[in-house]
Amino acid sequence: MKNISPANFRAPQEVVDRIVDDCYEPKEQQESIQIMSNISLVCRAFRRRAQKYIFSRVEFDASPAKIFALAGLLEIIQQTPEIGASISEIHLVLDDHDRPWFATHRKFIQVMALTNVKSLRLSSDSGLPEPPIHETAALETKFWKPYIAPSLTSLTLTRIFDFPVGLLSQCTNLSDLTFSMVGLYRGKQRTKNIPPHPFPQIRKLKYELQDTALDFLLQEQTPDGRQYLDFSRLRSLHVEVSSVEKIKSTRELIEISGGYLEELHINEVDWSEGHEYFSLQNLLDLRRAVALQQLKVDVVFAGPTRGEDSLLALSSILQTIPHDNHMRRLFINCYIGYDGWATLESCFNAKWSALDADLLHLSNSKSLHVDLFLIYQPDEETLDEHRGEERMTEKLRELYDPLLDKLAPDISPYKTSRSPLSGCVISKDSVPISKVFYSYHPGLLY
Repeated sequence: MKNISPANFRAPQEVVDRIVDDCYEPKEQQESIQIMSNISLVCRAFRRRAQKYIFSRVEFDASPAKIFALAGLLEIIQQTPEIGASISEIHLVLDDHDRPWFATHRKFIQVMALTNVKSLRLSSDSGLPEPPIHETAALETKFWKPYIAPSLTSLTLTRIFDFPVGLLSQCTNLSDLTFSMVGLYRGKQRTKNIPPHPFPQIRKLKYELQDTALDFLLQEQTPDGRQYLDFSRLRSLHVEVSSVEKIKSTRELIEISGGYLEELHINEVDWSEGHEYFSLQNLLDLRRAVALQQLKVDVVFAGPTRGEDSLLALSSILQTIPHDNHMRRLFINCYIGYDGWATLESCFNAKWSALDADLLHLSNSKSLHVDLFLIYQPDEETLDEHRGEERMTEKLRELYDPLLDKLAPDISPYKTSRSPLSGCVISKDSVPISKVFYSYHPGLLY
């Protein structure tokens, strides 16, 4: 048998690709890109697969450094067309005057002609309170229609307050949409300019309720009487709540999506921005969400002057989920000390037994995972006494011990075991794994 020299040995390409793939972690993208850059220099066999990840996402703004890099990227793509094909996500920032500079930049358009963009993030960084986007005609004709609309599946808009809604309806494959401080407008649209094809069917939507984009999409119609986007098959909805009045859009989306919604996240806004407290009581009705599998809810414990139990308010939502449900995962974030310096006593005295009953109702003899996160913001006096992470962690153990002791008997089937750092891990025979974590957040006091 002929011996194979190690110098002539070459691993199959699928093995090489698997090695590179295992070195990439999507959740740690920035670090992974650096790893890909390093391994592409180690071995030539790794290079092509590593370049697929290195160039999968590119970011550009109107700064001189980025414009200079654009010429280099074009040269690389022209020499190696496979790299252009690997570019699937682009992040673009409008210029200082909120103009789409990229729509008229010759080299950028040449790059776009050699790529197949699936995901676009477009934002404004001008610093204006409500920056409008200018030169939308060039944006549509030179950039959007030829290079974005045909292939786009994911779109994120940030801090753009008058984006033309017609551009959204042109993206027939769009299924993943994120709004953050966005406003839409119809513009001078005529019936003959409305695309005859079906409008995008959104499967995943994430939005902040401070903006008006969703209200526009739910209330406004095209001149021929159609909705600009189709939410009837919506499966994932992430909502950032700012007030009870603003939750109306969420209720309407749940109603529209009917039995298709599988994942619902209701997140409180960042309390460091000074948003006002509001109760979850009867906030949502989930009877129509018969396919719901995952629910995440933020609960802010009410301050002592309000006289209400935040867990009972949460129960008013959980109890609307049908008994015959598909629930698999429940995340509950409890924020203590964020409203009128609510103390830990408000947490101790809450109706945990009501939560127990809700869990039994939701589990319905099936596997249900429940994660409970307790986030505590101490008052100024407590912070002054226990500054420093190590001392605050020790204080948390002391403060939460009574709560953990209360959880165990109230949620009767639980077996409790203490964990030195993350509080307590609780397992339940009928609900396989539930976890309780605690942490503290100094808020604006540091």
